[in-house]
Amino acid sequence: MAHKAWKAICGMDNRENFLQEDFSAWPRLHTGLELYLEYQTHPQHLKTVVMNALDDGKSTLGEVLSVANDSEATKDYGLGDLQLARWILDWREEIVIEGKVDFDNYQQLSEHAQLWKLKRR
Repeated sequence: MAHKAWKAICGMDNRENFLQEDFSAWPRLHTGLELYLEYQTHPQHLKTVVMNALDDGKSTLGEVLSVANDSEATKDYGLGDLQLARWILDWREEIVIEGKVDFDNYQQLSEHAQLWKLKRR
């Protein structure tokens, strides 16, 4: 169950189907996950916001982050630069990143992501 919960949280599985699982042994886990998943932006919604920002000429992480944080997808809780940078790295098949993209740790990601130039493929 923990593995399935983690996949749902990470957006890798259909969240709605996961919440239909039998949680009778863990009713508080079900409630907590339901609230958490409702609170979180689905990766596809965020991706749409990012792609639209790039289409509108935004090309830096800061510019895209500003658009993302003003969007319906994230406005209720905000989004950090490292969170967005991590998602952008996952979307490299669709986004060209000019700048360093291989890191030993998240401190390096934070330092270099601020220098990225982004555009759609």
